[in-house]
Amino acid sequence: MLFRAHMGEVPARTVGRRNQGCLEILGTVLLAAISTLGCGVGAVGPATTPTPPPTISVSVTTSSSSVNLGASVTLTPSVTGTTNSTVTWSVNQVNAGNATVGTITSAGIYTAPAILPQPASATITATSVADANASGSATLSIASGFTLLVSGPASVNSGAAGIFQATFAPAAGSNPNFTVTWSVAGPGCSGATCGLIASSNLGSAEAPDGTYTAPAIAPSPNSVIVTATPLADPSKADSMIVTVNPIVQVAISPQSIQVPLGGSTTFQATVTGSVNTAVSWDVNGIIGGNSSVGTITPSISIPNQAGYTAPQNAPAGAVDVEARSNAEPSVAATASVTFAAQASNVAIASLAPSSATAGGAGGITLRVTGTNFVASAPGPGSTILIAGAPRVTSCDSNASCTTSLSAADLAVAGQVSIQVQDPNLSVSNSVSFVVVAAETTATQIPLTPSAPAAAGVNIVVADLSTAGSPAPASDVNLNLVAMGPFDTATNTCTLGGNAVTLLRPASGTATESICAFSVSGLDPSYAYTLTGPSPADITIVAEAPLGLGIVQVTLLVPSTAALGARTLFVRNPALDTSAATGALDVQ
Repeated sequence: MLFRAHMGEVPARTVGRRNQGCLEILGTVLLAAISTLGCGVGAVGPATTPTPPPTISVSVTTSSSSVNLGASVTLTPSVTGTTNSTVTWSVNQVNAGNATVGTITSAGIYTAPAILPQPASATITATSVADANASGSATLSIASGFTLLVSGPASVNSGAAGIFQATFAPAAGSNPNFTVTWSVAGPGCSGATCGLIASSNLGSAEAPDGTYTAPAIAPSPNSVIVTATPLADPSKADSMIVTVNPIVQVAISPQSIQVPLGGSTTFQATVTGSVNTAVSWDVNGIIGGNSSVGTITPSISIPNQAGYTAPQNAPAGAVDVEARSNAEPSVAATASVTFAAQASNVAIASLAPSSATAGGAGGITLRVTGTNFVASAPGPGSTILIAGAPRVTSCDSNASCTTSLSAADLAVAGQVSIQVQDPNLSVSNSVSFVVVAAETTATQIPLTPSAPAAAGVNIVVADLSTAGSPAPASDVNLNLVAMGPFDTATNTCTLGGNAVTLLRPASGTATESICAFSVSGLDPSYAYTLTGPSPADITIVAEAPLGLGIVQVTLLVPSTAALGARTLFVRNPALDTSAATGALDVQ
């Protein structure tokens, strides 16, 4: 093979072969210029290095390293290595932030939350849109940016109320949450004995006011601490010490009354503002009074009640009955006593009812019988006085007058003075109406053939509330006169005078229905109960009216119910109770 060079022909001997279109040199030759470009994989040519892409980086600068609650700071991103300078923002890894850590707009304006987060800082991150792996951050500290001041009265009388203010002073541009929690405590009290405080009207730059109501009895020592704790930052709570002035007050009832010469009445005193509620009684400044102005004697059984007995002859001047606080002798209440112009011929013989159960419903008719009453027609007629206070009265004759006893009259167990006053101001003798304490649980008196008597057991009975009705008789009393089974399939009630049999099922429970009748009329709203073991094994689940004073009573009888006779009790809203002894027989 002959190679030619630019210098001329150069003969050379060579041995070679083609390799994929390229000449492979097997010997040594002198080449003036040979190019091997384009000879494939084995070609040799000049080396080239590719240019790497530019690195993208993000940095964040801020106008301030700290921010107050509700205030704003501007953050500026800087993006290098790309022409796309757009970023997305996050706060504590929350996209755009939230109410807890603060929020940031697409323009980089960060607004701190209204409540101080924990920890009190926010890390704000800008992430490149061109490269999600490229980001920069700035951490801001969050400060409360406000002070709180509690103001209000330095002292509050016991039982009275005072208004307290919690005033915020926020830094310029900040907007914290203005909610506060009010509380009250004291070295000599706890809970309600310190008083009560609650939020009242709302303000803009002020928190809701706190209305503090002091306890009726001042604590000892007589100071409390009123505190407002802001929701935005509890460490900014503020307090003030408030003195609770012990204010003892005495009230007397009635405040004025007319009493016949030689007659009697009762007074009731009430003391507030002191643990010691006892009083001392006097008449015209004389402890216990005397025969000239009348005497007063404290009740042994009813606290702060006293009986006053008028003198036989009219005193020269006015007579005042006074109840004076033992806790604060300078505080007293006074009742004015006047006397009838003539001796009274009015007399009370009896009351119907003469007693009632405490806590019963009102509207009970009280009938007073006696002599020398004045009928309401043509009028004016006599007036019934209850605890010295006149009540609306109807006298159908000169021997009988009626009025109504309210639930307030029957609220508390004790004795209430009942008198009748004629139009000429003559007042009768005083007769006590007894309010009997209600039994909370039934009392059982076990009697057996070997021990048929029970000694030392007192049974207290209150009159039926219907005893004062125009025609008090058995047909208006609460009594069960007949009972029987009730067939729910045919809606049939079979009344009789014998015990109703309740059959126990072989297993589980069975539903039994009975019907009961009273001439006075029964109502499903009455309370129906059964005697038996405790806890009860037979359950009354429903009552329904059947008309004509008959009530259906539905019972659940388990297979394990105790055998034997049961008594059915019925109690109306006036707490009258009737018992049908042995009315049911469990078999």
